[in-house]
Amino acid sequence: MFAISYPLANGLRNRRRLFGRTSFRRKLPLMIAVPFVLLAAIICYIDYRLKLEEAHAARFVLLEAMMDEREAALDAWYREIESDIRTVASYGRPDRVIAEFQSAWRALGAAPGETLRRLYITDNPNAVGEKDLLDDAGDGSLFSRLHATYHPGMRTMQRELGYYDVFLFNTEGDLVYSVFKELDFATNFRDGPYADSGLGEAFRGASGAADGELVLTSFAAYDPSAGAAASFAAMPVFDRSGTRVGVVAMQIPIDRVARILSQSALLGQTGLVYLVGPDGRARSASPFEGGHDVLDPLPDLPQIAAAQADDHSLLTDVPGLTGQPVEAQGRRFDFAGQSWAMVREQDMQEARAEDTAMWRLFLLQVAAAALVAAAVGLTLARSLSRRIGELSTSVEDVARGHLEAEVNQLRTGDEIGDIARTLLLFRKKLLAADEAKAAREVMLAEQREVVTELQAALEKLASGNLDCRIDRELSNDYEGLRQHFNATVNELAAIIAQVSATSAEIESDTERLNDSSNKLAVRTENQAATLEQSTAALQQVTTTLQSSATDVREVVRVIEKMRAGTDSSTALKDHAVEAMARIEESSKKISQIIGVIEDIAFQTNLLALNAGVEAARAGEVGRGFAVVASEVRALAQRSHDSAGEIRDLISESARSVQDGVDLVSDLGQGIDGISGMTRDMAGRVQRIAESTEDQSRSLSDVSTGVIELDGMTQKNAGMVMDFTEAGKALNGKALELRRMVAHFKGAALLNPETMAPIPAEISVQPPAAGPRTWEKASTETSPPASLPPLAVANGGPWQDF
Repeated sequence: MFAISYPLANGLRNRRRLFGRTSFRRKLPLMIAVPFVLLAAIICYIDYRLKLEEAHAARFVLLEAMMDEREAALDAWYREIESDIRTVASYGRPDRVIAEFQSAWRALGAAPGETLRRLYITDNPNAVGEKDLLDDAGDGSLFSRLHATYHPGMRTMQRELGYYDVFLFNTEGDLVYSVFKELDFATNFRDGPYADSGLGEAFRGASGAADGELVLTSFAAYDPSAGAAASFAAMPVFDRSGTRVGVVAMQIPIDRVARILSQSALLGQTGLVYLVGPDGRARSASPFEGGHDVLDPLPDLPQIAAAQADDHSLLTDVPGLTGQPVEAQGRRFDFAGQSWAMVREQDMQEARAEDTAMWRLFLLQVAAAALVAAAVGLTLARSLSRRIGELSTSVEDVARGHLEAEVNQLRTGDEIGDIARTLLLFRKKLLAADEAKAAREVMLAEQREVVTELQAALEKLASGNLDCRIDRELSNDYEGLRQHFNATVNELAAIIAQVSATSAEIESDTERLNDSSNKLAVRTENQAATLEQSTAALQQVTTTLQSSATDVREVVRVIEKMRAGTDSSTALKDHAVEAMARIEESSKKISQIIGVIEDIAFQTNLLALNAGVEAARAGEVGRGFAVVASEVRALAQRSHDSAGEIRDLISESARSVQDGVDLVSDLGQGIDGISGMTRDMAGRVQRIAESTEDQSRSLSDVSTGVIELDGMTQKNAGMVMDFTEAGKALNGKALELRRMVAHFKGAALLNPETMAPIPAEISVQPPAAGPRTWEKASTETSPPASLPPLAVANGGPWQDF
């Protein structure tokens, strides 16, 4: 790997050096033409790719539309089949035709099928495929007369509609009529030789179908048609009374599918659309010579698998039915309840003919761009190389130090002119730099002298000697610096003197501040003790009020329980009144039923009386019936008496229920009165409880305020201690400041005799010790805004505060 890459790298470096040594006149055309050609090639290629993708997308949309159109055409064909067979099933009374053929069938004797096949197939003088031309067999039978009557019209209809054959079946499955007269004519399709064929399937489906329901079979080989693929459509036939009389069927022309699928200009010369069933066999024939036929097995191709999976993707360079590379796409669709796959194929060369033309156009565009770039590059190179050569001569003169030489290309307005003008400015700056060099040497000498004077003065100032003014005059550039330095020294001497005097005043003020802090600490201690006593008293009163509020709340809860009990009693009273009302209503209904029983007893008595009269008229024969009538009368009388007793008992019960209702109502009124008084008492006790709680909360707030005031007092005491310590620290800082000021010297600026003497140490007297421990003060303490004002008695501990 390294043995190969190392020479390659050396070769690239040599090429770069060779290109760098090449004259600008030769490499400028390449520098202009090559990027232009590359840019043009990139733009043309992008345009080619965009147009190619756009063309592919448009082609895919057109092909999808074509597939949609073919699918719609197949669906329209199915609707046409349904319309045609519905026309056959309803035109010219087919129920009567089937009934007449059925009668003629039975009149032929024991073997009507054999007789008809002999007359219309075996003895038919017409050639095979033309048996339908015979209208009358000439045997004089009823069937032949009917055949001669109906066959010409049926044959004409079959030819005009374009179907292979038309069939009429009776309900037993006998094919009593067909136009084409093949071997299936006059056979039975329930148990005959062709019962398991597609026509037999169509007959059985239509035999159980409803009126107007179409049955369509899938493509399958049909032996009577020389084993060719066939599909059948069938529909039941009913007479005017709704009785099923038979089935009408038609053999569908399968070549119609291939014609429908091939009707598109997008298919070109090699395009093909075909149908595939779920078994992998073709459902449409190829329109090309030597192509597949219906029901031929098809190879396992990716486009067929994609179509069966309902994948609409466009496949390219896949093998076709004959093995050549094709462009293909497919889809799955339902046709008459059957799931089929529709596949389109087209030879790749024809499908991509437009892509090849676009590629040739791209190459022509790149070639034209290269020619234009070469011409433009040569023209620009000649112009630029001449001007750059003149500018290069001027640059060489400046580089050699010939600053008076003329600069070329100054009058041009482009970038080369800008470079020339910049070179002229650079030359002027070189001349000015020579002049400035001499002036800078003079300035450096003056600067060294000033630095020496300033260094000596600063050394004196650093040692604490304020007699360090610069009295010697300097040059004009540094005279301001001397004056500012002297003014700074004077200001510093004045500030130090002022600091010394201020430190003495701070010492005196600090002593007075310490004395005031001691007195304030004593008063704060007395104040805290008084607040502690007040806090304890307030807490005791608050505790008492809270206990009272708790007792009042307990009374309120008891009263609430009493009120709940009275409300429950009221509800029970209402339920009792409702129950008694229901009892009263039931009693009324029972009374009505008893009235009906009495009426029944009365009617029974009358019937028994009439029966006795009739028995008496019958004499000796009706004696036994008279005894039964007498017993029935006695039984009716006892029923009437018992019903009366029950009525009396029900009336008594109703009066008792009414008395109970009145008593319960009186009890409810009493309970309502008790409930009202209980509610009034509960309201009054509730208000007392609320007032007690308000008082307790108010005292709690007061107690809280006093406790907070006590805490702030203790914090104030801590602040006094901090304040005292701060005063002591401030006094120490003032002493230290005076010691620092004494470091400076200078009789003309400071007079040491006017300064106060420095004490050895400053002492601060702490406040007297008390029974309490003071806390450090917080820097954020503030009195609560909600505390009420406190009265202070004359002569109390608050007076000093």
